[in-house]
Amino acid sequence: MSNILGVYARFQVEDTGSETKNEKEFKGFLWGNDGDGGLSSELKKVSGSYGKDLKLILIQFIVNSISSPFPNPDPLGKFRQKEKSIGVWIEINKENFFNKSEKDRNTYVKSEILDHLEKLNKRFRAKSWILIWSNSSRT
Repeated sequence: MSNILGVYARFQVEDTGSETKNEKEFKGFLWGNDGDGGLSSELKKVSGSYGKDLKLILIQFIVNSISSPFPNPDPLGKFRQKEKSIGVWIEINKENFFNKSEKDRNTYVKSEILDHLEKLNKRFRAKSWILIWSNSSRT
């Protein structure tokens, strides 16, 4: 089995010409700061297989620090046949992330990812799926 997860962040913030505090904070959470690998390193430990049907699950974080409504009510995207990939959306905002403690942030993000993976399992009837998530700071 191989790593099947990828991450992407889309920032919906006012364009000030410089990185906002929330952008910097979430980028650190996702990709790490000063040698810490962040969530993306933890996700490399998650492996799974959907046979030949699905090769990539792209977790797309919609970082919306200006508190407008989430753009898509269905968190599972359309299957892209050519790439054999699918995207899942997770909203990040003040209420569910930026105003929370580190532990609550980790709990929210992990819970959302696991919930989306379970929905994908049902949609694709996964042939085999193994979740390996370390008990490090991302509990």
